[in-house]
Amino acid sequence: MNAQDYTDIISLCDKAIDMLDDFFLSKCEMDLRLVKNVAFIFMDERKIRTDVLDSIPVPMRADFSRCVNHINNVCSYTIYPRKNSETEAIYNCISYIKEVINHLIEKINTNKKHITVFYSWQLSTPGKYNNYFIRDCLQAAIKEINQLIPIEERDQNHNIEVDSDTQGTSGSPHIFNTILNKIDTATLFIVDISITSKKTCNSNVMLELGYAIKTLGFNNIIMIFNTALGSLDDLPFDLRSQRVSTYSFKEGDDKKQATKYLTSLLKQAISTALQ
Repeated sequence: MNAQDYTDIISLCDKAIDMLDDFFLSKCEMDLRLVKNVAFIFMDERKIRTDVLDSIPVPMRADFSRCVNHINNVCSYTIYPRKNSETEAIYNCISYIKEVINHLIEKINTNKKHITVFYSWQLSTPGKYNNYFIRDCLQAAIKEINQLIPIEERDQNHNIEVDSDTQGTSGSPHIFNTILNKIDTATLFIVDISITSKKTCNSNVMLELGYAIKTLGFNNIIMIFNTALGSLDDLPFDLRSQRVSTYSFKEGDDKKQATKYLTSLLKQAISTALQ
């Protein structure tokens, strides 16, 4: 889920809370469908989705699960008096869900102050010409950009950092969910869409790119393509109709020259995207 999803959930919770307030004052009847819609967002059939639980802070997770399951299973209630233990439990559960979602929104807003570039790389192309090479140029470009940030702003977490895959996470996290959560909170998404030996794009990269398009939008995405491996015409139409940053680097080429070119290209693209 992303910030817009969370905002929509808050709106739905507010509607349910307003309905319950009116219900307690005998101004309307109970709308169980509205109540259960709050829970439905988080469910996969009869269970709370794994990606939802992974995003909830551990201290809040048990109570959040209890509240979602409670309102999802509400089928009937005692109507007299209207404000009783059953209807108050529904009210309290929705209020707690709203509190948790507000916490997640606040976390996203805090992370946005800290500029993060998520790098989506692939194993289907030679690392020394793509993955590792792009990463080194990306780090160099960001180092140059950070040096231009006033010292007082660096103290306010305005430095730019590169993140990728499950880097920085402890234990044995669910890889795909971790990547999606990182994309949700990223400022920019940089992706290597170079053609593989099979004359197609890497499937994992395409999946991550699709999610980033939905979450961040093309304005916050920088697509990188090594023309030494293929032509832009080999890309899916929906991608080649967008701006793609290209470079060319293969065996026998001047690495120093290629590094200087791609570093400059990334520096310009990142600086423009952050304006």
